[in-house]
Amino acid sequence: MALANARRHGVANRVALAAADLARPLGLAGFDLVVSNPPYVGLDEAPGLATDVRDHEPAAALFAV
Repeated sequence: MALANARRHGVANRVALAAADLARPLGLAGFDLVVSNPPYVGLDEAPGLATDVRDHEPAAALFAV
C-alpha cells in the first residue's frame, strides 16, 4: 500500500520502504502489546464520511471488510 501511494503521488524515487521483523533488531522474542490503526469503518458508513476522507484514503485503510 505504501509503495502504491508513493507511486501515485510521484514520490517513489524519493522514499525508501522496507519490510522487516521489528523484534529481531531489538533482540526481542516478541511483543506483549502491539498498537495499530486498522481499518475502522463499516462499508455501510461510507456515504456519511467526509469527502476529504472517503475520496482520498485507500479503501483498504478505511473499511473493515
